[in-house]
Order: sequence, then structure tokens, then C-alpha cells
Amino acid sequence: MDKMSLLSLFIISIPEAMIITALGFQLAGLTIRFPRLLAIATAQAGFSFIIRMCPVPFGLHTIIQIFMYIIIVRLITRLSLGRIVIAALLGLTIYVSIEAIISPTLINLTNYSLREIINNPSLRISFYLPEATANLAFIFLFRYYNFKLVNFSSSDERFVKKDSEEKILEKSYLKLYILILLPIQLLAVLNLIFFVSQTSAFPNKYLNLFIPLFSLIVGVLMILSMNSLQSISKLKEKEIEAKKARETVTQLDKIIHSIRKQRHDFNHHLQAIYGLLQANLPERAKDYVWKMFVDISKPAELIKTDNPWISAVLYAKAGQAEARGVDFIPK
Repeated sequence: MDKMSLLSLFIISIPEAMIITALGFQLAGLTIRFPRLLAIATAQAGFSFIIRMCPVPFGLHTIIQIFMYIIIVRLITRLSLGRIVIAALLGLTIYVSIEAIISPTLINLTNYSLREIINNPSLRISFYLPEATANLAFIFLFRYYNFKLVNFSSSDERFVKKDSEEKILEKSYLKLYILILLPIQLLAVLNLIFFVSQTSAFPNKYLNLFIPLFSLIVGVLMILSMNSLQSISKLKEKEIEAKKARETVTQLDKIIHSIRKQRHDFNHHLQAIYGLLQANLPERAKDYVWKMFVDISKPAELIKTDNPWISAVLYAKAGQAEARGVDFIPK
């Protein structure tokens, strides 16, 4: 088994959990106080020490630790499960990717075998320090440039009630980040497994356990991908509908402007009719009213369509034509 000494527990496991948490929370736009960060790291390191002492196959203990890590963060921070999973995925992806690059490189550059490193606490700590340094450098750069991939609120959710739109957005984020980050983690883990299998540090029966697990994960990713493609298609349709709605609102604004102008003109027409009646010219007043009726009926007949958006556009154009003295006659 991949057992760990108490020295390695304090120098590797606790800093490792702190680094993963700090990376994930920074990239997820979440803040966490040092006492909570230390509590998460200590609890995770303690569980890691216990699980490594149990007869659990190599690699499987890592998967168990990931699930336990999510539970620990949930209990300590009281954040929503979706945010915790996203933060964990972000932190683990960076951490595992760096480990997949640095660990094989260091082993190839030295004369030590993987078994020697695992069984020797001093060597294990020495080989861990470059990984920790690289991860700390990433944390420093992310914080210095305030780099975030998601901008979740850091408010305490015990006192803040999230609305339904925020929950839907969080679920969308979760699905998206699983599809993006999980394959990266799988590639990094596969790289490590391939390297470990070459060193013969662990029995092949342990490594073979990953084959059905990876097959299951690939199946889950396929289902999520199909569901996401369907969601993207629906979002595209909604985007088109929203674009049409914006254009309709623009045309309605033009219609309102046209109606206001017509109202102003209508007052002048009423004054003209009233003047003709006061001058005892009823026939002239009747002709004037008839001409007004014909002018108004032309655009009204034109805009009668089954499509409200087209009707709005035509009505707006008719109002513009009338304002400019242009005849707008249907043919």
C-alpha cells in the first residue's frame, strides 16, 4: 500500500490539501479564511492517513479521498455542493496536471525508483517540494492578477437565499466544467498510471482496476456531452428569439414615436375641421375628414399580416414615410 509516515502527513498531505483548496477557491471566485483552510487541510490529511493504512488498491484511495474532500469542504464552508465540486475540479486539475509533468521528469532525471521514493519519507518530501513550489507560484500569480474562471459570490449561503436563476446558472457551470476539466484530469492520471506501470512500483492488478473505472467515466462524459449539445441547441434558439424580440422592441419604439407625431398632427386636423365648421363650410369639412380617413386606412390595410414582427416593421416604415411626405401605397 501507499502508506505515509506522520512526517510526510504534516509536510505533504496538509500543504497539499491547502494548495488544492486555495487554487480551486481562487479560480472559482470564492474566498476562504485561513482557519477554515487549515481545518479542511487537517481533516483531509487525517482521512488520507487513515485510508492509506487500509488495504485499499492503489489509485482507488485517491478517488475515495476526492469524494471525502468534497464532503469535508461542504461541512466546513457550508457552500453549495455545485460550487464545491467546481472549485474542487479546478484545484485538482491544476494540481494533477503539474504533478503529471514534474514527477516523471524528476524521477527520470535522478537514479531513484518510484518504489524507493514512496518508501523513503525524506525522498518523498524532497520530490514533493518542486510540485508544491510550482503550485504556490500559480496561486501567487492568480491572486496577483486577480485571475478567475468563475465569479461565484463568497457570501455565506446560510444567510443568503439563492434565487432559481442563480441555481440554474450554477448547474450549467457545473456541467460545463465537468465536461472541460474531467477529461484533462483523466489524461493527467492516465499519464501517471502509464508511468507507474513502467516502473513496476505497484502490482498490475491495482492498475487494471482503473480500466473499468475510466470506461464508466467516459460513458458519463458521453451522456453529459449529448445533454450539453442539446442545451446549447436550445440556448441558440432562445438567442435567436431574443434577437427578434430586441428588433421588435426597436420597431415598437419607432411606432411610439410615430404615434406621438400623429397625435400632434391629429390635433392640427381637429383644429382645421373645427375652423371649417365655424366658417359654416360643412362640405369642405366632410371632404377634409374623408381625405384623412383614406390616408389613415392605407397603412392600416398594409400592416395586416400574420407575423407581428413584420407588421411592426411595416407600421414603423409607414409612419416614417408619412412623416416625410412619401406615399406608402401597397401594390
